[in-house]
Order: sequence, then C-alpha cells, then structure tokens
Amino acid sequence: MGNTCPMIGVIPACYLALTYFVLLLLIQLRNKNEFLFFVFSGFALALSLFASLGKIVGSIECPGTFLKIPLCFLVFMVFALIVALKFLVVKKNKKL
Repeated sequence: MGNTCPMIGVIPACYLALTYFVLLLLIQLRNKNEFLFFVFSGFALALSLFASLGKIVGSIECPGTFLKIPLCFLVFMVFALIVALKFLVVKKNKKL
C-alpha cells in the first residue's frame, strides 16, 4: 500500500480527520455547543482508534512522520487530548 492514508469506503481517512478537526474548531468558535462538540469528537476518536488498532494488527497502513511514528497514533492522541481538555473546561465552568 505504501505511505498512504487508509480508505474509509472511497474517502481517505486523512480527509475525514481534517474535516473533524475543522468541525470541532468551528463548533468551538461559533456557538460553543458542547453536545455537538462531543458528538463530532466521538466520531473522530472512533475513526482514529479504528485506524490505530488497524495499524497495530497490520490490516491498515498509516503514513508515518519523520520520526517514524504512524500518523494515526498521533491523530488519536491529539483528539483524545482535545476531548480531555474540553471535558475539564466544561466541568470547571459548570462548577462556577
């Protein structure tokens, strides 16, 4: 397969990940709707977890970084960090 993005149907998973990053940014900037934010971040986490697990078992080929770290691992870590930080912010704001 080479150094390409895994395909989800006919769409490269990298395009879906980018779309989710943009959607999360727009949701955060526009209306701060936590429900939509967590729904889309859940889809993004599921997609990146699917790709990461596929890379681990060898059924999916993810592009690598210059440090030879699969990009799907990095995307999963970034989405997990975004969700964790948003959760902490929402929890803190509800206490105030």
